Amino acid sequence: MVATVRQNLESIEHAFEAYNSGDIDRYAQTYADPVVVVDAATGERREEKRADGIAGTRGFLDSFPDHQCTILRLTAEDDRVVARYVNEATHTGPGAFGEPTGVRAIWGAFSEYRFSDGIVVEVSTVSDVYSLVKQLGFSVTPPTSDI
Repeated sequence: MVATVRQNLESIEHAFEAYNSGDIDRYAQTYADPVVVVDAATGERREEKRADGIAGTRGFLDSFPDHQCTILRLTAEDDRVVARYVNEATHTGPGAFGEPTGVRAIWGAFSEYRFSDGIVVEVSTVSDVYSLVKQLGFSVTPPTSDI
């Protein structure tokens, strides 16, 4: 089955709705198993199994259990959908960002999804993690360069 551009857009909208409602298993069904994850900075590609993606998402939600994503804009062409969205969450659990700070953080992100037959087969995300860690109270030292 070849999905239409509109169906691909709706798939992403439904995925965000599932995520925001805490239905991570339904959210994960949007993605192929495995899905290709593309590093937006380097272009490096790796395959991620659905179970690993779910585990990573649940780990993040352990630190930020009230995490919500609000879509600001969806754009689609052919087999691709790009989402610009805002993340909001309170750091109330331990995890990758250390002990809970209780800080409510807001940060932006963009994700590009490539579809095949109505399912996401490739995703690349740029998230403003710098803003997130600053809001959590971490000091961030920019890298130095010889340029």
